[in-house]
Amino acid sequence: MLDAIKHGLGNLLNGNGRDARQAFWYYVLFIYLVTTALSMVFVLPMMMQSMVAGVQQGIAQGQGQDPEAAKAAVQVAMMGSMSEMMPKMIWMSVAVGVVMLLSLAAAFVRRLHDSGLSGHWCPPLARQ
Repeated sequence: MLDAIKHGLGNLLNGNGRDARQAFWYYVLFIYLVTTALSMVFVLPMMMQSMVAGVQQGIAQGQGQDPEAAKAAVQVAMMGSMSEMMPKMIWMSVAVGVVMLLSLAAAFVRRLHDSGLSGHWCPPLARQ
């Protein structure tokens, strides 16, 4: 498994050669786990920060009101704070997706070669 990951990382931009089925899928699993972990490391703290800021702002706005109005103020402030964070989270998700796509493109071409198909099925790296 580690050899497959090492081979995949060592040939990030190399679409020539072949990848066995098992090595390819271990590499895909590794890339998936790394991108999921990166997404969680960056997105979860951002989300929690915006939720806490919204709750604090809502509590400050809802003081001195009846409980239902205070609850509504907290919800409105939290949703407002989270909606401000959404564009950043969307761009971060796009960036992680592009990195994942590019790191899998060469491995996909090598896997196509191993299965007897042309690498032209994967246009980004077909002409290396």
